[in-house]
Amino acid sequence: MTKKAKILVSLVKESIELSNDELATEIFTELLKFPQVIPWVEKVLVVSVNDD
Repeated sequence: MTKKAKILVSLVKESIELSNDELATEIFTELLKFPQVIPWVEKVLVVSVNDD
């Protein structure tokens, strides 16, 4: 069995300058490079960005 965590964060106001897909891709890419910034993370599976 694998445990998974869903992470919800608020983005800076400058994020409105990019599309949701661009933001999700950039966040995902950076987390793949440095997954150790989140304790207990083995690998990043999915990042999604939605409007409120």
